[in-house]
Amino acid sequence: MADKPKAVAVEVESTNPLKRLWVYITKKKNPKDVNTDKNPRNYLTKPRRFWLFNFITLCVLIVIGLTAKIYIDKKNTAFTIDGIRYSIKDLNNVFKRSQNKDIDKKDIKNTYIELEKIKLAAKKIRITVDSNVLDTTTKQNFQETSFNDTSIIKQKFAYELALAEQLHRSYVGDYVGYLYVFPFGNKIPQESADPIIGAGDKTAIESDKQYAQQKVNYYYDQLKSGKMDNDKVIKEIMADRRFMYTNSTNDSVKFESTNQNPWETTIRSSTAITMIKGLTKVGLSDIKTSQVRNTQTKAMEDDGYYFIDLKNLGIARQDIIQLYEKTLKALKVKIYVQ
Repeated sequence: MADKPKAVAVEVESTNPLKRLWVYITKKKNPKDVNTDKNPRNYLTKPRRFWLFNFITLCVLIVIGLTAKIYIDKKNTAFTIDGIRYSIKDLNNVFKRSQNKDIDKKDIKNTYIELEKIKLAAKKIRITVDSNVLDTTTKQNFQETSFNDTSIIKQKFAYELALAEQLHRSYVGDYVGYLYVFPFGNKIPQESADPIIGAGDKTAIESDKQYAQQKVNYYYDQLKSGKMDNDKVIKEIMADRRFMYTNSTNDSVKFESTNQNPWETTIRSSTAITMIKGLTKVGLSDIKTSQVRNTQTKAMEDDGYYFIDLKNLGIARQDIIQLYEKTLKALKVKIYVQ
């Protein structure tokens, strides 16, 4: 009778991936196995174990850090609109600015959320409400000088008024902006109703040109950096006597349509009007040079600099109101505080 085969212990690998990884990391390389193991990579050398441990530790720390950040952000969040977070700190500042005996915190919070929804919807459809317009609207309706310093209830009212006007302008295709003019050609011989004192004085013309160049660059940079607002720049240019024409004031102006007159009637330069109609985006234009015909030489000569800060592009968007309402309605709000 044949002998029964002896039972042989067979090592079965674990199907748990984490356990298998741990075994792989901690499994030391036995020098005796080098000649018999067809795949030496089954064993980790000490340097390899060291770097693998560090890599896994780093991954764990990153996961812990991200989880902690998400938790902290959520804890400090008052609400979100389409995933954009608004902090409890900002909400508390609104409470301080707005709370009185006639309005409770719940109404203040809800008004704040509604205002931020309105702002975000306007931004999504590329509608900008100028801060100066908001300040003016606030002053006209509440006798307060600053939009940012007034209560949230008044802010929402003022913003909705200003936004309605902006939506209407976009609907009809109205151009709104500022024209800044820096003349330096008062002493160039030209057609004029009044005599030109010092006409043809090249030294004086060059001096005026350098002064205008300095000022146009200065004010352009101030507006670009946001250090000065549009109305203040207009006021300073208008008050500078070197920028007044021989027989009239400076041509710098804020242009927009009114119920009585279209925006073009506020600008005397046909060249500037043509330039405005050719602009394709809001913001600061390039600095341009104007010219006048010298009545002595019969040649055209540079006589000033000008540029435009366009606030509203004159392209009719007849779907703008429906687009705004649709965008506003689609915004998703999640509230984390009571």
